[in-house]
Amino acid sequence: MKTQILKAPDGKVYEICIENGQWISVNGQAVLPLVPSVPVAMPSLPQMALNAAGAVGRVVAAVVAGEDVFVGPELLALRKEACDSCERRSGTNRCQHARCGCHLAKKQRLATEACPDLKW
Repeated sequence: MKTQILKAPDGKVYEICIENGQWISVNGQAVLPLVPSVPVAMPSLPQMALNAAGAVGRVVAAVVAGEDVFVGPELLALRKEACDSCERRSGTNRCQHARCGCHLAKKQRLATEACPDLKW
């Protein structure tokens, strides 16, 4: 099990415990697994376009607000570890969650984005 201390853009500090690529607790509170055992189909192409447009909007808002757009190397490594062990990750490095469909190498780097299964 790994323990990581993360500081959010709003200044809050979180202690994250990770085992097998899954968050198991945040600040001592257990995190329930949110991933069903059967993967959900990828979203449609129009839905993926809307998701990408939303991500662009959040990045622009972060830039305008003077907030960080990219995560640091430690948080990026944690995100990659969580995605690498996820059954929703496709062979083409895409998230196959019905609310996502994102290219993981891009999404993992953005401080404005989060995993739809709350793994990061």
